[in-house]
Amino acid sequence: MCNYEYITNYKVNYNDGSKLSILTNNYAYTGGAHGIGYAESFNFTISNGKQMKISDVLTSKSKMNSVQKFAYKYMKNREPFKHFVTKSSDVKINKDTQFYYNRDGITLVFQEYEVASYADGNPTVSVPYSVYK
Repeated sequence: MCNYEYITNYKVNYNDGSKLSILTNNYAYTGGAHGIGYAESFNFTISNGKQMKISDVLTSKSKMNSVQKFAYKYMKNREPFKHFVTKSSDVKINKDTQFYYNRDGITLVFQEYEVASYADGNPTVSVPYSVYK
């Protein structure tokens, strides 16, 4: 007999009338000690319905690097990150990084085990617009 489970839910994290951010949380258990979750964001420009990826917001390597450095500095001495983020390269920001808009910029969403323990789920770091403008 195989026990399995799949659960998904969503939350509208931001909607200012011009930008919309929806975050889905997906969980699957297929056996073993515990299941695994994955957060996926869907960000849209409402006027044209275009889905925005992080590369549409962080449009250059320089902007990606600025956000990566900001996130590293934020995490390196804070719980729950400080035991997992010990050097700058531990924080990876790339085309697959999930995010959602907030009123001051963006919020990065990390996957389980990416920058913290499984028990911490999908940790987030808010990045002000001034960091990547």
